[in-house]
Amino acid sequence: LLTAPDGMTINASSGLVQWTPPLSQVGPHQIAVAVVDPSGAGVSQTYSLLVVTQYNNPPILSARVATNALVGVPYGFQVRASDPDGDAVTVTIQGPPGMTIDSNWQVTWLPGVTNVGTQLVRIIGTDSRSASSSLSFYLTVLPDTTAPFVQFACPTTPMPVGSTLDLTATASDTSGRVTLQLWVDNVQVALDSQGHASVTLTRVGTVPVAGIATDFGGNSTTNLCYVTV
Repeated sequence: LLTAPDGMTINASSGLVQWTPPLSQVGPHQIAVAVVDPSGAGVSQTYSLLVVTQYNNPPILSARVATNALVGVPYGFQVRASDPDGDAVTVTIQGPPGMTIDSNWQVTWLPGVTNVGTQLVRIIGTDSRSASSSLSFYLTVLPDTTAPFVQFACPTTPMPVGSTLDLTATASDTSGRVTLQLWVDNVQVALDSQGHASVTLTRVGTVPVAGIATDFGGNSTTNLCYVTV
């Protein structure tokens, strides 16, 4: 070897050149080799050798996704990612506002009324050497058109003025997300965690009682009854 980078060797008998370039030797190198016979005659050859980093394969992504979502119903899926070179992988997501992915690559989202329509979702996997790949799909968010259900009952017999009216109201919805209000004589009353309220009846006459349930999609149901005082 007349000219060679550090670490390159040649077998004087076989002519086998060997070298394992470290990362610090990435780039171009000039190599010159010569051979000499017993009589002293010889010849040389020079060539250029370019050392590059190992090819960096991008991460491999997969996910089983539903392409329809419903307003008010939690949506999510699990992302799986691996790297052919064994590099660490970071997974991020681009999607509608509020859609997130955690450190376990679990995607979660709660679609709202403003999200109705088609949404583009893009999952991006990037390895520690900046190679990346992506997985994209369109998600259709459907409106919630099912009204919630509200239930309570007024007493069927007249009640004396000054007595206490005890009411228990319940509400349910297909989304599982519903708010409940109770109004007695056009005044909203507080409900406890069990949906119970107690109200003192202060006037004679027919007192309206209304229970109003509203779901996450904006659908509302009103149940109305009357108390005779």
